Amino acid sequence: MHVVVTIMTVVLAAVNVFGAWAVVRRRGFVARLFMLAAAVLVVAAVAYSFRFTGSFWILLTGTLVAYLASFLNARVVIGVVEWPNHAARAVVFAAYLALAWLSVG
Repeated sequence: MHVVVTIMTVVLAAVNVFGAWAVVRRRGFVARLFMLAAAVLVVAAVAYSFRFTGSFWILLTGTLVAYLASFLNARVVIGVVEWPNHAARAVVFAAYLALAWLSVG
C-alpha cells in the first residue's frame, strides 16, 4: 500500500509542476503555490517510502496546498470556477488521503 501512495504522490507532484509551468507567465504567485505543493508532495512521497510516522500530515499539507493552487488557478488565471470539477477533485483528494491514512497503520 505504501508503494501505491508513494507513486500517486509523485504523480500528483508532477501534475503540480505542470500547473506551475502552465501559469508562470500569467500569474507568478499561483505558479509558486503550485511549486510549493509539488515540493511538499515530493517530501511526502519520500517520507512514505521510508515509512516516516509523520508522513500523513506532510501529505495532507501538500494536498491542501495543491487544492488551493488549483482553485486559485481557476479563479484568478482562468476566471471561471467550475464547481462540479472542484467538488470532484475534493472527493478524489479525500479518497486519496483516506488510502494514505489506512496505509500508515
